[in-house]
Amino acid sequence: MKPISLSTGRYALVLGLGAGIGAGLAARAGQTGNSGPWWVLFAISLAAMVLAAVATGFVMRFAASRFIQKASTRDRIAAGLTGTALVVLVLFGQKWIPGFSARTAAVVSIPLGLAAGFVLAELAVRVRSTGTLIAGVLFALFAFFLLRPDAPRGGAPGAGGDENELPPGTLAAIESGRAELLLDEAPVPAVVVIGWDGAAWKVLRPLLERGMLPHIARLLDGAAWSELGSMAPNWSPVIWTTIWTGKSPKEHGIRWFLEDQGHVIPGFQQPAELPATFPVQRFADLFFERRSVPVTTNMRRVKAVWNIANDTGIPVGLTNLLVSWPVEEVLGFEISGHMKFYPDLDGLVHPPEEQEATIRALLNNDWALEDAPGLIPTPWLANVYRSEVNLFRESLRLLEKNPAYLYIFYTHSLDSSQHRYWKYHAPDEFSFAVAEDGVETFGDVIEQNYVIYDRLLGEMMTAFPENTTYMIVSDHGITANKTLDRDIPAMAGLEEKPEVDPELVSGKHSKQDPGILILKGPGIEPGEVRDADVYDIAPTILALLGLPVPDDMAGRALEEVMTPSFLAAKPVLRSGTYEGASPRGSRAIATEHDDEMKERLRALGYID
Repeated sequence: MKPISLSTGRYALVLGLGAGIGAGLAARAGQTGNSGPWWVLFAISLAAMVLAAVATGFVMRFAASRFIQKASTRDRIAAGLTGTALVVLVLFGQKWIPGFSARTAAVVSIPLGLAAGFVLAELAVRVRSTGTLIAGVLFALFAFFLLRPDAPRGGAPGAGGDENELPPGTLAAIESGRAELLLDEAPVPAVVVIGWDGAAWKVLRPLLERGMLPHIARLLDGAAWSELGSMAPNWSPVIWTTIWTGKSPKEHGIRWFLEDQGHVIPGFQQPAELPATFPVQRFADLFFERRSVPVTTNMRRVKAVWNIANDTGIPVGLTNLLVSWPVEEVLGFEISGHMKFYPDLDGLVHPPEEQEATIRALLNNDWALEDAPGLIPTPWLANVYRSEVNLFRESLRLLEKNPAYLYIFYTHSLDSSQHRYWKYHAPDEFSFAVAEDGVETFGDVIEQNYVIYDRLLGEMMTAFPENTTYMIVSDHGITANKTLDRDIPAMAGLEEKPEVDPELVSGKHSKQDPGILILKGPGIEPGEVRDADVYDIAPTILALLGLPVPDDMAGRALEEVMTPSFLAAKPVLRSGTYEGASPRGSRAIATEHDDEMKERLRALGYID
């Protein structure tokens, strides 16, 4: 077999250039709002094709020559490039193959390119014109991507109607009269949901046995409770959005703490939106900076329980939710969790005219520290406690002005403290030695954090009517970080139990670490609930509000926790969907605080 000559190399380069232009143009024409400038696509696709063509040519030269006796080296190079162009075009046109993941695309691209190269090499010999063959293939591909019909947008095929129309499930609820509110006869709020991120029975039960959580103990008396199944991926923004919507991450659109917004071209601020295929993204990483932005509320594609409640005329009050900026224009009020750290942002409070007064109250009040002498073991926890207790008390002011039938309060500090201090709370769970002075100083931080939120629960139970229905829910539990357990002894040489760096994150959670669920109220049947998970929370909240549970929620309303008299008055119904014809959801909103937010997440071990 003759070696590749200089003229053949130039031929391959020109051929690759043409194939790259064709791939870029076809990708640009074939994508529906998910591609960047054609020249960026051209550059990346050309780089992908050159490397793949080398691999294809190598295999054809040394392993396949016996099968393609008539094809020359020049034909093999041409076939390799053309076959790879075909693969790249297929990968760029992922809308053509629904659900075609980047990982799958990366795996199948190699055999597809090789197979196409084998076939095209032999065809090139038969038609006696490699250039004509390649031009015909690229033209056919380009025509297909240009002329093919787009996939239906905004939901299922045939979905239509006025985007301002109420969805069928909402109409059914209103027409049945079950969403009518008689606020002068019902407690306000009637349903209180308290989200404790990372709360775990393995911490709660010992504290309850020692009498350190009197308000939780009072709530548990006559309550329904459960070890709540979590989910994968086990990231808090993902799970809490599932809790509030009853939908999977694929449906609701929140996939992680950050949204990857693609690659920034040097000299440009706007990211180039490139197809999310493994080869394309990896080549782009070599040349462009990747931009990520913390997730924001506008990314959510589906309605949360408060949107459904609002659609049926039920006012809500939302305080400190995890993904809560910018706040939504709800019927009622909302205070964003961003208020604690970024009071200079707009969109922190709804109604917007309350933002200035709320910021002033939060910045100028130290109620929390005055009320909890001796309970705050670290400055970090003191700041967290002050900000979140003051957020709750400020929400009570807004509740007086904006009565809410559904009230939701969330805190993340239980999970944060467990990530930071688990090694001091449970040093025996690790094979390395935790510093004794650290255990002495920080060993009770997690316990005191639970005590703090027990006190806050007591304040809530005093503020709300006696016949309020309470739900306490967590997204997951906590366990020792076994990665540290494995790696630290190995890094420490011959020490039997080396001391651990106190800055390392030692608590983690997974799908196997259940959360907690506590339900207490006039319509709740006490006892243990089995087989409940995070998908069941949204349907259960709707049922407690007397609203139908939509068919497109994966979970179920926990009817077994509801008394017969409650179910007789408000039987659990399933009815259609609350989603409108027009899809929700858009890109995350960048702010000047994004780098600071990411540093906070990085410090807790949530991101690398």
